[in-house]
Amino acid sequence: MKFLVIMEAVPGVPMPPEQALPLIKECYAWARRMRESGRVEAQYALADHAGGLMGGFGIGDYESAEQMAEALATYPAAGIVTMKAYPLVAMEVVEKMIEGALAQLPK
Repeated sequence: MKFLVIMEAVPGVPMPPEQALPLIKECYAWARRMRESGRVEAQYALADHAGGLMGGFGIGDYESAEQMAEALATYPAAGIVTMKAYPLVAMEVVEKMIEGALAQLPK
């Protein structure tokens, strides 16, 4: 099952550069491992870093929500980011659902 996962830094969590920079490096290494494992199909950073919005998103393929939660729990900055996960449905499935609903309408 595919999930869209959005991560954003929690505003106001102070961290000195000597702690922040190694943590960011660990986060990038984690993201690379997720891609290389084939578990994550796409990853992007949010473009508004200059405006203070730190974060990113990815699309991952997991057997279950539990498996996804276990993977996200290993994220090095898990304690200082918010994570939102949304299950994804293929457009072909949605199209069939709409066609089915339309077929049920009175003629």
